[in-house]
Amino acid sequence: MQNTQEPSLLQFFVSRQWLNKFNTFSEPGPITNNDFLCQHGGVPPSKASFVDDLVIALPQPVWEYLYQRFGGGPAVNHLYICPTCQVELEQLERRRKEELDTFVKVKTSKL
Repeated sequence: MQNTQEPSLLQFFVSRQWLNKFNTFSEPGPITNNDFLCQHGGVPPSKASFVDDLVIALPQPVWEYLYQRFGGGPAVNHLYICPTCQVELEQLERRRKEELDTFVKVKTSKL
């Protein structure tokens, strides 16, 4: 019986910044994906439009090798806009608008 392995279709995303360290240094340190992830594990809305410039997709066997060799992480196999950060951003934008409207109203009423 022939031992055939099907290639994994699962991909993992790694920081291009860390991969650059891997290609440059003999010991790049643990994998760090915090340059494209928020504290909740998603992509911050502010980086969503250019996240493809910040990551590179690796096949699962390559990810597993790098992770076993260097540790770190977290493992990221799908990219999504963080809903928590999205809500926080929307709240901040509403607050900014309300404060600007209030400022303009007070400023124009004093004229």
